[in-house]
Amino acid sequence: SADGTVLTGRAEPGSTVRIVAADGSELGTAVVGPTGVFSINLNPPQLDGEVLQATATDAAGNTSVASSVTAPDIDGGDTTPPEAPTDLVIGLAGSQLSGRGEAGTTVQVRDAEGNILATGTVGADGTFVIALTPAVNDGSTLQVTLTDAAG
Repeated sequence: SADGTVLTGRAEPGSTVRIVAADGSELGTAVVGPTGVFSINLNPPQLDGEVLQATATDAAGNTSVASSVTAPDIDGGDTTPPEAPTDLVIGLAGSQLSGRGEAGTTVQVRDAEGNILATGTVGADGTFVIALTPAVNDGSTLQVTLTDAAG
């Protein structure tokens, strides 16, 4: 919800949905109704753009892969930096960099001296692909950072 107090969604009817904060603490659970809809009161409310994880567990004890959802940033007081980018791969003979990160963050690629070589944005699916021009194929080390909307 816009005030960070309620999370709604859809899952298998009868399953139990669990919402977990980035630090692993449980924020709430709910049993999914017969229509497949659930609503969970988040305690405490999530207001600073936190990334939450949701799982559903059916009656047989099978737990889904976690889904991510980002809480609203109500007061613009987001002081939590995004996690470091992961799954970084330089491909196409050094002409592109791909990886994963927090959706919507800005990606900056710098050389060993700190010069910006390329920038891009992490897509809604949490992945990015950035062109490197000129190609980086000399074995040098690159620094890749993510910056969220709050800076």
